[in-house]
Amino acid sequence: MQPKSKSFRDRRGPRFFVYDLCHAAGSPQDATPYLNPRKSDISWTAHEVEYLRHRGAFATFSDDVCDDLIRCYFRHVHFFLPVIDAASFLDEYSNNGRKNISLLLFWSMLLAAANVRLL
Repeated sequence: MQPKSKSFRDRRGPRFFVYDLCHAAGSPQDATPYLNPRKSDISWTAHEVEYLRHRGAFATFSDDVCDDLIRCYFRHVHFFLPVIDAASFLDEYSNNGRKNISLLLFWSMLLAAANVRLL
């Protein structure tokens, strides 16, 4: 007998499939990360970093705009796609702002929140 596997044809809908993936049995500390961090092969010179900074590559929105978008993300997006631990993210964000949060994660959350259309 084959083990019962979940698929995208789950009759409960894709939201429950994603929930099951994100909330597997066991504690989060025991889980194997899907993306292992690796050392970057790219090293930037000080001149290149300064050029990118001058062009606005590291700039983000004002704190008020970011706060509103993060609030929008948790009100309208996170419920349907809970891919991060809300409590730990909000603790980190409220205590230290965005300085310890991955820029890729942060910008992805802002993008998802910015695309919410309230009817």
